[in-house]
Amino acid sequence: MRQLIIVLSIFSTVTVVQAQNTKVQTAFNYYKYNRVEDAVPEIEDAIMHEQTMNKEKTWYYRGLIYEKICNDSSLDAKYPNACRLAMESFNKSLAIDSKSDHAQDIAVRNMNLFALEFTKGVNFYNGKDFSKSLGVFEYLLTIIPGDTLSILNAGLSAEKLKNYSKAEDYFSRLIKMQFKDARIYQQLAVIKKAEKDTSGALTVLKEARTIFPDDLGLIIEEANIYLVSNNTSGAIETLSSAILKDPRNPSLYAARGNNYDKLKEKEKAAADYKKAIELDSNFFDPYFNYGGMIFNEGADLINKANDLPPSKTKEYDAMKKQAEEKFRIAMPFLEKAYSIRPKDVELLNTLRQLYARLGENVKYEKIKSEIDNLK
Repeated sequence: MRQLIIVLSIFSTVTVVQAQNTKVQTAFNYYKYNRVEDAVPEIEDAIMHEQTMNKEKTWYYRGLIYEKICNDSSLDAKYPNACRLAMESFNKSLAIDSKSDHAQDIAVRNMNLFALEFTKGVNFYNGKDFSKSLGVFEYLLTIIPGDTLSILNAGLSAEKLKNYSKAEDYFSRLIKMQFKDARIYQQLAVIKKAEKDTSGALTVLKEARTIFPDDLGLIIEEANIYLVSNNTSGAIETLSSAILKDPRNPSLYAARGNNYDKLKEKEKAAADYKKAIELDSNFFDPYFNYGGMIFNEGADLINKANDLPPSKTKEYDAMKKQAEEKFRIAMPFLEKAYSIRPKDVELLNTLRQLYARLGENVKYEKIKSEIDNLK
């Protein structure tokens, strides 16, 4: 009786092993006939059973199944981690037997899967789902820790999430790896600026410009920092460098003109504003800024005239006439700005003052009504 029990136990074990091997083969058969969703429960059972969980073939087949799912966009929602599961399965297969017949095939498949997952991360980033894009690129770095593009994109994603410490860590890592891309330095400067460290941002950019002296993005970022910190002379110098690199960019001329205006270098400011208008006839800023500059010159003349003693009638009349000429010069530029951006409150108030000074009563009432409606 005892011997019979032992024999029955052996048969029972053989049956269980055979059943598990059958699940592996069934999963593979489903895979071959493109029935991957039927293959999933079979292979998942197989990797959980002690009789098949440590077999190289089990994990290789699992990798093949999830790889096929990964390549089917219609299954993305149901199996969002298919690419990762495929890579993990292939790597588990190699861990069990690094010299298996599948080793070379797995290397090729893993490269393709890595690229697919990378593309998924890029799509998340472009779709502004920065949390998911960061997750993808950080996962890829567990696969290939030194992949520079994954490090770069992880840094860019972290920066968008305002996780500045993490972003700075990734960008600094790339600099240590001597990764030649000006964007790294530019993004580091953006982070420093966001942290109110303008000095640190300028230090990063000056270092970057020794490596990438012709990179327009770095020059513009440096100019932006000077603009934000009201370093007028620094902004003009940097904007002039940018104009040499990009002489057809109206924003550069408009920004430099604004800084010349701050320094009371009116002729240079006027030349830059007009150049910006020449390059872009629908650019609000140079119309408004140039018209405003001329209007202010007229207003200054009025103030000076009003400060004259009553005996200076001739001088008073001359100044009033000069002021009116200034207002007439300013008017078409401000009206063009109005046609571009009709609800700009600062512009509307300037036009109201202009029309009042010129006695343009109909235009004055129209603008006044628009301001009242906005309020």
